[in-house]
Parts: sequence; C-alpha cells; structure tokens
Amino acid sequence: MTEQDARDALSGRQVEAGHDGGREADALDGGPAQVAFHGGRAESAPGGRRAEDAFHGQRPPVAFHGRQAEPVLGGGRAEDTFHGERPPAAFHGQRAPAALDGRRAQAARNDGTILAAARAVFIAEPDAPVGAVARVAGVGISALYRRYPSKEALLATLCLDGLRQFVGIAQAAADVSDPWEGFVEFMRGVVDADVHSLTVQLAGRFSPTPEHRALAAEAGSLGEGILRRAQQAGAVRGDIVSNDLPMIYEQLAAIRLGDAGHIRELRRRYLDIHLAGLRSAASSYGPLTGNAPTPSELGARWTRTT
Repeated sequence: MTEQDARDALSGRQVEAGHDGGREADALDGGPAQVAFHGGRAESAPGGRRAEDAFHGQRPPVAFHGRQAEPVLGGGRAEDTFHGERPPAAFHGQRAPAALDGRRAQAARNDGTILAAARAVFIAEPDAPVGAVARVAGVGISALYRRYPSKEALLATLCLDGLRQFVGIAQAAADVSDPWEGFVEFMRGVVDADVHSLTVQLAGRFSPTPEHRALAAEAGSLGEGILRRAQQAGAVRGDIVSNDLPMIYEQLAAIRLGDAGHIRELRRRYLDIHLAGLRSAASSYGPLTGNAPTPSELGARWTRTT
C-alpha cells in the first residue's frame, strides 16, 4: 500500500486548520486562540478580528492589557478588575465561549484523523517515517509532533486504541443472551475491526506500558469468558482454548486483496469457514493437531526489538 492508498483508505479526509483560521498546531492541541498584545494593542484576535470586535465593539477588559487580575486573586471582587463592570462569563463558572468548544471539538477530530492515517500507514509499512503519516493526514509535521513527540508514542497510542476497541467489542458480545450468537458477534467484531493487523505489524516496535498490560489482561479475560460460555452451552468444541483465537484473527488479517469492501467480504467468508470448524459438531472429524501457543509465546512478540 502506498501513501496514496492510505489517503484513499481515509476517504479523502483532511485535517482542517484551526477554528476560524487559527494555527493548525493550536487546533490540534485544543488550546485557546493566541492573541499577541504589543503595548496594550491587540495585534490580532481569534478569526482575524480586532480585539475590540471580539468584545462587541468595546475595548478588551483590563486583564487583556498585560495586567494581572490581582484584586480577584487577592480576594477582591471580580468587578474591581473590570472597572466596576461584571466580568466575562468565564469568571462566573459558566461554560467557555462556543468558539473554544468548537476548537476543542476540532482538535478531537484532528487527532482522530491522525490516528486513522497512522493506522493505515503503519499497517501497510511499519518502517514508514512519521512524515508519511503527516502527509496522509494532511497536517504539518510540527503539528503532529506537538501531539505525539515520537513515533514510539504514536505507535503506543495506536495499540491502546486497538485494545480499547477489542474490549468494547467483547463487552457488547458478552451481553448477547445466546452463547453461540454472542461468540459469533465477538469473532466477527474483532475481525471486522482489523484489530490484529496492529498486533502483527506493531509488536516489538514500542515498549508496552502498565496501561497496555491492564487492557490486554481485560481483553483476554473477556474473550476467555465468551469462549467458555459458548463451550458450556455445547455450541463450541471443547478442545479449543482462548490462545487459539488470536491465531485465527491473524490469519484473517493477512487477507488484503482489492479494496476495503472486498477485503471485508473475503475475511467474513473465511471466518465463516473457521466458525464451522469451531462448532461442537466439527469435533466428530477428529481431535485437533498439536497444542495452542502458550501465553509466553504470544507475549514474547511484544518484547521491544527496535
């Protein structure tokens, strides 16, 4: 997959610049708009307006002329700082202006676009530079580094995102009343989400944190519970263990023929074949060969090698 393919996979989404024309880096961090003051005069205001315009035609409050609101901090009335007038809404515990809320929402969208671009790029080419992610996402490299200071930080975040997705899929499947249907929903959800493409491509490329380990343990426990429930109901053959399932996910993750829709269809087809072999009736064809991988074998892949 090329960078252009990754862009296509993101459906042509581009990270927008900051709200009201603000700087891209500011929008990414969700910070308030920066207004430079030189000798008390507002050089620029959010959206390119004069500071007076931002305050409905009036001059900005005293606090915006380089002076601290000392009477407020020192126990005085907020009105003292603003020459007897009521201070802005932010001083009364009210919500921030809608512009700030909009910038935070834009920052969240930008972050999601960066992670989607990183996923597409690194699944296709794990050794790709961070600059490739910036190009696919449509952001400047400095803006990306403000959010993720290193490639390792970006990879670690991608993995956390995948683990959280896996946990969410498992929790939903555990709530399905029929044990077999719950098992099928779990397997299809994990395969459709392509969670294990991250496992195959990113394992060993960053150092897992305690949060990674905790989420992995939760994911394993949920998956084990779904499998055991289906086995106890007589729906799934009894010689399957939970460590067999990641091998199935990874086999299906290797299917990459055609566009996204065709890949999904093919993975569903071959998952159906796997599911048929997992049903209790399939055990009549004889026992499984050998043993499933051990936990230490699966875990060893996450030991950092780069």
